[in-house]
Amino acid sequence: MAWAGLRPFTWLATALVAAVGVVVGPSSVAAQPADQITPLGSDTGRGVDRYQMVVGPGGSFWELGVSHLPLLALEQGDLKAVTLIEQAWRAQYPGRTPNDVRPDDSFVLEVPNGTFVARSQVRQSDRLIFDSFGGDQLTTFPRDPVIAYRLRRAGLEGRAEVLINGGQASAVEEARRIYDVDSPDFLQVRTVRGALQERTTKITLDLTKKYLDDFRNYRDRAARVERTPDGLTAYAFDRTDQDNPLVRVEDAIGDETDPGNFPRLCRIAFYRDGTVRRYLITESGDSLATLSRPDNAAWTKVLPSWQEWLPGQAEALPPFTPAISSAGVLLPGRILVIAYRPRSSQASPQPTRTAAGGSSLDCLGVPLGLLLVAGLAFGMRRSVASD
Repeated sequence: MAWAGLRPFTWLATALVAAVGVVVGPSSVAAQPADQITPLGSDTGRGVDRYQMVVGPGGSFWELGVSHLPLLALEQGDLKAVTLIEQAWRAQYPGRTPNDVRPDDSFVLEVPNGTFVARSQVRQSDRLIFDSFGGDQLTTFPRDPVIAYRLRRAGLEGRAEVLINGGQASAVEEARRIYDVDSPDFLQVRTVRGALQERTTKITLDLTKKYLDDFRNYRDRAARVERTPDGLTAYAFDRTDQDNPLVRVEDAIGDETDPGNFPRLCRIAFYRDGTVRRYLITESGDSLATLSRPDNAAWTKVLPSWQEWLPGQAEALPPFTPAISSAGVLLPGRILVIAYRPRSSQASPQPTRTAAGGSSLDCLGVPLGLLLVAGLAFGMRRSVASD
């Protein structure tokens, strides 16, 4: 990407448009360019989309580029967007120089299929929202040096891409804007902190979920909240809340975003399918063999449908570094998640012995199997006789 030297001009362009909005209207105003653009369809054989452009009063290649090709300007620099506009204009007016752009100049712009071409733009508070002819939506943040844009593609309404510029910034504050939450969870903050350490990074958002920490998506639905003897906060969920995978969560993380402040035992989560997950901060001397032992007696009180769990298996917790080294050794100071699954098959009941020494499957000294056979034969004789 051609960021160096080009990025400041893009921010200047969007900032100027935002400034105009501040002068002329309220917190949400249209910021439409004076030019006109009309789609002419696609040429699939040549792999291009075609648009008719008409220059408005005071129009320029630079204004047309950043107004109608904002995604291209952000990702590849203003010069790329301006060059495409200028080349299209020159094809229509070969005998004129770029300094001789006139109002009502009309020309055809061709761009690769699927290129984001804005049909409108609106300013809302601290952001500019562009809607494309293809149904995509691009949101830029002119006054935020970290968040370059948020992009929602047509047909992928449940997802969005966010381009982040690395630099010195508060991961918590940026996570609030990126995920649009007042109190981001520890996974969201860690994701943004990692992105800030890179020059540019794209984060894909699942817009169907507010938080990356899945428990936070259900926490407010708890039917009962109480403190446990271990000092955790227990959230009990209604068993009729069928689209909630959780039955109970004993949590010590809360709204804390720094794992350095987590206690040794962070969380125990009980799921409707019988799975139990424990979140721990590893310490020197920890053994996975010891930590993976299930607590059957305690867990069956919460999940009475199961009596026994298999030894736990460590799970990854992106974006955090795994707590287990390549050699299989636990690393201290890491978040370790262990999942325990219930045994899928229950033990079959064993026959009990009677006081007389016989089996409970015997009846009056006669094996129950013989009685069943005799009863079946008697029933068949009655059926035949009645026919």
